[in-house]
Amino acid sequence: DEIMKVANDGKEKQQLIILGAGYDTRGFRLNLQPAFECVWEVDQTEVQTKKIRNLRQIKDDVCIQERIDSCFVRYIGIDFNQESIDEKLQSSEGYSSMDS
Repeated sequence: DEIMKVANDGKEKQQLIILGAGYDTRGFRLNLQPAFECVWEVDQTEVQTKKIRNLRQIKDDVCIQERIDSCFVRYIGIDFNQESIDEKLQSSEGYSSMDS
């Protein structure tokens, strides 16, 4: 969390990519906007589906619900054993690599 606060210095827009995000909630808990355009969570589709379902059950945290609905956190389902992380990112609408 502390690294994200330092990286979130507001100088330029960035994208945060969390590989194997599991049940990590940084994209929902931390105030990463406006320095970060979005958070990309790359993980197995089944894990992401369960995580979103669980997060939607937290009714008393308006911030989490707003970030779910705003698409600030974006999900890329992947089979890490069979698919390329780079190809999945590059084919995702809204993703821009540092090479672009």
